Amino acid sequence: MQKSLWILILILSLISASAQNIKVGLFHKYQLTSLLISPVFGQYELIADSSKHIKLNTNSIVYLNLVNQKIQLKTTNGVIGYYQHIELKGNQSFNTLRIKADAPSLKAREYEDDFVLDVVQGKIRIINNVRLENYIAGVVESEGGIKAGKEYYKTQAILCRTYALENFHKHDADGFNLCDDVHCQAYHSRAKRNDLIVEATSVTKGLVIVDTSLSLITASFYSNSGGQTAASEWVWLQPRSYLKPIVDTFSVGGNNYEWEKRISLSNWISFLKRKGFKIAIGVNGEAFKDSLYERRHYYVFGNDSIPYTQIRTAFNLRSAFFAVDYQNGQIVLNGRGYGHGVGLSQEGAMRMDELGYSYKEIIKYYYQNVFIVSLRALQFFKD
Repeated sequence: MQKSLWILILILSLISASAQNIKVGLFHKYQLTSLLISPVFGQYELIADSSKHIKLNTNSIVYLNLVNQKIQLKTTNGVIGYYQHIELKGNQSFNTLRIKADAPSLKAREYEDDFVLDVVQGKIRIINNVRLENYIAGVVESEGGIKAGKEYYKTQAILCRTYALENFHKHDADGFNLCDDVHCQAYHSRAKRNDLIVEATSVTKGLVIVDTSLSLITASFYSNSGGQTAASEWVWLQPRSYLKPIVDTFSVGGNNYEWEKRISLSNWISFLKRKGFKIAIGVNGEAFKDSLYERRHYYVFGNDSIPYTQIRTAFNLRSAFFAVDYQNGQIVLNGRGYGHGVGLSQEGAMRMDELGYSYKEIIKYYYQNVFIVSLRALQFFKD
């Protein structure tokens, strides 16, 4: 690409991306049948079946219950009616709603902007129609916690934004864009417990990561690499030029750096046989030993092999990065890392932040041959 073109990208990257909303399915994995809502900030207008209008302020409490496939709407004054479709629209510049699920009973959550409630498949479906940057800040707090540094939060914000836009249509069949669980990205509240998160999201507003073809990358991340990342094709079968194994010294010694799992020899042998391994009767457990030198795709025994990822799934392991040992009649898996290992290690990125690395350096450490550009710059060159 010509130098003048990259100068233009740089200039355009300084322009803030235009506002955009995203629809997120809340409490997606729960069979939600009863909840109460109350505004925390601002004021809401509740519209039921396009006919009933109720003003809600910070003193208002509304109860919603699933009754005969309709939503029973009730206030402290009694039942208002039964409806199929309810909208909650914020009337001020900053509007926040508190949602407390009663059935099932869950911890209260706070979310910003607007909401739509319907009855779908025997439960109350809640969709948060939220401004993209508000959503990103909430995801960063849910995914990254509240005890990291600003450069890490900038990094996580850019990753979460890239993921959200690359997967924007993941839940189209459900009537929204993304869900609030780890199936997409954890989004369990608005960002409210660390001002650095909101600031970092604002500073990086509109920034995303693209590959050499200007396509949004698969912005995968996880807890700890165990000292080496994994290739994307080892986990998802699809190779990505920017998701190749690297030695990751920044994750070494983190909270989730090491783990151990013990499995009886008989269970280990039964598992391998089910996977087609040819194993002689009375085989010595020592024969299964496999030293840990680096991440690999396959565990090999004799002429048979199996992806480490399948072993991880079968035994509910923290990662697919482990050595196989034999002690006192048991197979001992000495593992490293937590998560799939593809892309950014959150604990490694936090350590880089502590050591003074910038968000750009963190991103380019874990993703090779990528570029950080604004949405406007990206749209310009796509057009």
